[in-house]
Amino acid sequence: VELGKELGKGVYQRLVGSLEDSAEDGSTQGLINYFRGRHRG
Repeated sequence: VELGKELGKGVYQRLVGSLEDSAEDGSTQGLINYFRGRHRG
């Protein structure tokens, strides 16, 4: 559970734009890009 919380913090920061670097893997980055494209402005 604790590992999931730590990994989730990085994903959340990337979703809201606090971190601009790539995610740990391509699949996660693809989901982040999809979310950003669908839920921003």
